[in-house]
Amino acid sequence: MDTKLIISNTNHIDLIGEKVWNNVDILIDNNKISEIRLHKNNENKNIYNIDGTGKFTLPGLFENHTHLTILTKQNDEVKEEILNECGIDSADGTLEELVLREFVDHGITQIRDLGGPVDTLKTMTENISNNKYTGPDIFYSGPMLQKYASADQGSNARWPGFNVGVDSESEAKKLSGIFPITVPRW
Repeated sequence: MDTKLIISNTNHIDLIGEKVWNNVDILIDNNKISEIRLHKNNENKNIYNIDGTGKFTLPGLFENHTHLTILTKQNDEVKEEILNECGIDSADGTLEELVLREFVDHGITQIRDLGGPVDTLKTMTENISNNKYTGPDIFYSGPMLQKYASADQGSNARWPGFNVGVDSESEAKKLSGIFPITVPRW
């Protein structure tokens, strides 16, 4: 779906140039910033206008430490508790969908997930890319790799797939689709 909007007459914080650009318009075309310009009246009625007068915009924020797959592994009571603590109405979607939307609603456009089942993280990323729901760009590392499969059975009982025992080089090579490797301090 092709969507166009303009945030008009805002004050934009330029973190690279270390200055504030006063009275600018930010044009967004299909969820991408297409232009930042000095403010002028928008005569195009096909562009949704957000009045930014007296407000500030800044580039998207990056959340550096998340565990997203935990959202998919909770029972209904815990999910409801999380939503209540965040002040989110559970009628609007799944816990995963709602929390990912909350990131974007609070200006977080990219997140780094520190580990969990790759298939779950890949599905979340695809759902966002395919506009199934709104969420930030996700960078993930996959499960924590441990030398012995039995190293953390207690954690794996509660959070299946968060830890993977790798006893040989051939087992490590089977793990594809993982970006960086998270190495915990011992």
